[in-house]
Amino acid sequence: MEKTLSRIHPVSDPDATYFLQVSWEKDLGTGFGVLLSDGQCAWTGT
Repeated sequence: MEKTLSRIHPVSDPDATYFLQVSWEKDLGTGFGVLLSDGQCAWTGT
């Protein structure tokens, strides 16, 4: 499984920090998972 993790700062709240992780098998065409976290809560999707 491949993963990428990015730290993001939304334009609407530049002082906030979120972490975005995208994971996938082989290539993005076979599907992928998304996880967004603010360090206290996390939201996932596929």
